Amino acid sequence: MNRQLDDYVGLFDVLLAVLDQHRNKPGAEEAHAYLKSARFNYVRNDTDRMIGAVMMALRQILAVAPDELKADLREKVLDFIRLCSASPELLRKLAEEYEASGGKPLSPEEVLQEVAERRGAFR
Repeated sequence: MNRQLDDYVGLFDVLLAVLDQHRNKPGAEEAHAYLKSARFNYVRNDTDRMIGAVMMALRQILAVAPDELKADLREKVLDFIRLCSASPELLRKLAEEYEASGGKPLSPEEVLQEVAERRGAFR
């Protein structure tokens, strides 16, 4: 699996764990089943079914889930968003520090070549 796939599967797993903790609350068991289906379809790269299952899970959560469950899910989603949002900012900061210390920015072709070399494509 690639890193992005791992990250999103991890998000599904975190949200499923929250739903599992609230399984006895209204809407949680149904939302869990829909989200589990969405995760399965995401891994299979079946976007249409994945989106449909996510929408059904959201419908269950918004319609009948208690505020406590909604708050727990919101917290996990915001944590994920903060993590994703921090990465570009961190990379920009590292690039500025690299250039300030005399480092030369690489062209897109040089970046691809460097990645390929590190992966062993040119060895």
